[in-house]
Amino acid sequence: MIPHTHRSLSPLFIQPIHRSLSLFLLLAFLLVPPLRPTTPLAQTPPLPKIRILPEPPLWSFHAQQAVLHLDLHLQSTPQEPLSLRFAQLYAASKGQTLHIHVFSKDTLLAYARRFDSQQRAWLPHHSTDLPPSSDLVLSLPPLRYPRHQTPDSLLLRLYFQQGPRALQRTLSIQPQSPALPHLRFPVRGRWWVANGHGPAAPHRHRLREPSAPFLAPQRFALDLLRIDHNNRIHRGAPHQNESFLGFSEQVYAPADGQIHSIERHHPDPHPGRPDKQNPLGNYILIQHTHQLFSLLAHLKQGSIQVEPKQSVKAGQWIARVGNSGDGSTPHLHFQLLRSPQPESAPSLPPLFWGLSAPLGTFSPFCPQDGQIVLAF
Repeated sequence: MIPHTHRSLSPLFIQPIHRSLSLFLLLAFLLVPPLRPTTPLAQTPPLPKIRILPEPPLWSFHAQQAVLHLDLHLQSTPQEPLSLRFAQLYAASKGQTLHIHVFSKDTLLAYARRFDSQQRAWLPHHSTDLPPSSDLVLSLPPLRYPRHQTPDSLLLRLYFQQGPRALQRTLSIQPQSPALPHLRFPVRGRWWVANGHGPAAPHRHRLREPSAPFLAPQRFALDLLRIDHNNRIHRGAPHQNESFLGFSEQVYAPADGQIHSIERHHPDPHPGRPDKQNPLGNYILIQHTHQLFSLLAHLKQGSIQVEPKQSVKAGQWIARVGNSGDGSTPHLHFQLLRSPQPESAPSLPPLFWGLSAPLGTFSPFCPQDGQIVLAF
């Protein structure tokens, strides 16, 4: 038991300490000014959205090249305009950088299209600025690498200005290489690729509204015109279909498959009088696999040789080239699709065998805009 003398001394010792502490707290309260409410940190404005197109981006492996197909879809924020500066694409293999491709501001905007919400259309946009709440699509040229140096990793760095801030976005790109059947060119002889999938091609700019899941269904479509050795597309009066070398040329199935659907009742108007109401005109849609279809359009009325659900073999004659639908001259429109909806399904870059071209191009390859090819 603690002695009584120790218990009586404890309060006497602690009491002065209590008084000193109370006096200190009182002085602190009187002398120190009240704290002002702290200002919350300024919120960082949201960054613009960037989509890589197609989704996913695609590799196509030609005989000697690996070709990367890549576009950009930008959405500016509601708060501030967006100003593009430049972009860099880093291609690496086994951790070692092989190549750095630089897209200057002028290159990025050379084929830029901005969506106009009032006109509900994509318009050319050759400016460095994108207004708030706007969409911009940048059609980039195909990027080619030697087949034996195909990168296994890709990084895209995009630099832009947003108000007073200089910003950078880095995106990892993982392209896919779709499995394609052994495709044969759908026509024979000497043909000119009048419209392909280059950055300036009309197929690239026939974009749907920004909310659509696939912005450019015709991105990899080809328009083929028959030419002679003097590179003429017609002989005689240009206002007659029969004057064009391609008119009534035979069209062949590019691969084995089954006829999914056909359209055969549209006439062939005179050149220069496109049928805007029926863009594809007469066409054949062939199903090759569960998720691969080929479309052959603008066919001659009365020339289709097949019926729906009929099986066809690669190289089988199925129709003739015409001028039906939305076309100014007789030609063949060819397109590979992921689903049987030609107006909305995403397309794929076709690779053809049994095809030759100048400058030592070996099959398989996908013809480019302006290229002359010889199919046999």
